[in-house]
Amino acid sequence: MSLFMISCESTRLYYWGDYEESIYEHYGNKTSPNELIDDLRDDESKARKERLPHPPGYYAYLGFLYYQIGDVMMAQKSFQTEKSLFPESSVLMSRMVKPTSTSAGKAESNKKEQKGK
Repeated sequence: MSLFMISCESTRLYYWGDYEESIYEHYGNKTSPNELIDDLRDDESKARKERLPHPPGYYAYLGFLYYQIGDVMMAQKSFQTEKSLFPESSVLMSRMVKPTSTSAGKAESNKKEQKGK
């Protein structure tokens, strides 16, 4: 009987937390991108406590949210994190980083331009 119990024990590979529910609420227009970012960041600390990684796509989606609110640097960081944790996503994440790099360059030149005025 104990052998059966051991084999039925669930092994969690990833920390899901409120990830799916938070995204569902966001797409139902119940939360803003900033609120969803806060929810996902809360899940990060919980995942660290449980010593479980986030599922594939977590950091990619977080990067997308940062890009939506105009935080290009955090978007790039999130895309790079996704790429390093899940090498199979490297082609897509490289494509996601390119537009954010262009946006970051434009934002930086706009800041310099405004300081010169």
